[in-house]
Amino acid sequence: AGREVASLEADGDWSKRDVCARIPGLTGSLLRAARLLSGDEELLEESSLDAFGLSDGACLQLLFEVGRGILVLTASLDGTARLWCAASGECLRTLRGHRH
Repeated sequence: AGREVASLEADGDWSKRDVCARIPGLTGSLLRAARLLSGDEELLEESSLDAFGLSDGACLQLLFEVGRGILVLTASLDGTARLWCAASGECLRTLRGHRH
């Protein structure tokens, strides 16, 4: 179990693309590398949250696989989100402007 670092109210008919579109700065190669997971199951590109079996209050994890590495996105109450290299712990990018 982890700690919630960001939240987003989503409609059940949203797809992975819809969720990712609401994350500031998630474009280009980062968007292509994004993986949304619930437990060990991955939400596929065109599947809806409802079809995936998610209910209100469900938690998703957002990971990025780039080459052989895994990147992790975190968010904080100061309005920043940070992209981290899971292997080294290095902060690779800071994004500003999220509200939750």
